[in-house]
Amino acid sequence: FTFYTQINANIYLSNNPQTLENIKNTKKTILKPQNASLNTSNADPRLLGLLSQIPVGGFSPVLNGKNGYELYEVKSKDGAQTPEYEQVKNEVLNAYVSEQRQNFIQDYFDKLRSK
Repeated sequence: FTFYTQINANIYLSNNPQTLENIKNTKKTILKPQNASLNTSNADPRLLGLLSQIPVGGFSPVLNGKNGYELYEVKSKDGAQTPEYEQVKNEVLNAYVSEQRQNFIQDYFDKLRSK
């Protein structure tokens, strides 16, 4: 749960989400990215939080933006901050419950397939 206050990213924009999924999966693009330097004064903290969890060189999920769909490629991250437990305990709990739920569902379908 490290939060970065400065993230440099390439932003790919498209009206077709499948085009962006192809970029994410193949790492080949016909779109020209916009280079952006995102920080706490020019970006939504939720976006910074999402991008903070993506490794350098990795891609965000395809997001629905105001002018179509957006895909972020994280180029670098600076200004790491680790919040106090009290600030993130609900996030930690939600992440744990979500992971347990996903594991339960996966086990359920695996058992169904094996029958």
